Amino acid sequence: MVLLTDWDGRFTVDPGDNKFVDIDNDENIIGYGKFTFDHTMDDYEKFTIDIDYRNDRTPRYVVIVASSSTFGDYFTGGNGSTLYIDEFRFTY
Repeated sequence: MVLLTDWDGRFTVDPGDNKFVDIDNDENIIGYGKFTFDHTMDDYEKFTIDIDYRNDRTPRYVVIVASSSTFGDYFTGGNGSTLYIDEFRFTY
């Protein structure tokens, strides 16, 4: 997942407070893109995440999330999931 935002500060993840980013309603999210794999991979698979821009403001922050299971980025994902990332590139 990729978020482009003009938040006033960094978003801090704290597993104890159940605070999640409201992607659908946060007015400070300028652009959003997500890609979900629906299968287990045994080999490298190339992918691209397209960003849907909501307005033309200039971002202050780029949030890039990669997790091995749903809500793994909030430390509440599935136990036993493994994620390998190789040759990651962000072009803006």
